Amino acid sequence: EEYDELLAQQFSITTPENSCKWKYLHPSMDEFNFTNCDLIVDRAEKNKQATRGHNLCWGNGNPDWLLNLTGNATALKAALAKHISTVAGRYAGRLYAWDVVNE
Repeated sequence: EEYDELLAQQFSITTPENSCKWKYLHPSMDEFNFTNCDLIVDRAEKNKQATRGHNLCWGNGNPDWLLNLTGNATALKAALAKHISTVAGRYAGRLYAWDVVNE
């Protein structure tokens, strides 16, 4: 809140970089935590700033439960599909672009 005015004046785009990583957004197989990402997206909308989603799939910033699915292609594919549909669905129409797969 301390920097809201400065952010609104100086920036036209925001990227909730770490807040969108699996580790923080999807910390356990059956749990999503949108608190921090929602805060950034809500603030950007309030300030009429565009938001770019980062990222739906990446080799870093993953929770242990996801890493433990290695070798189980069916479970990994299901987890990826659930994650992408849940996250992209939540922010549909609110983000102008996504880094879908990064590196």
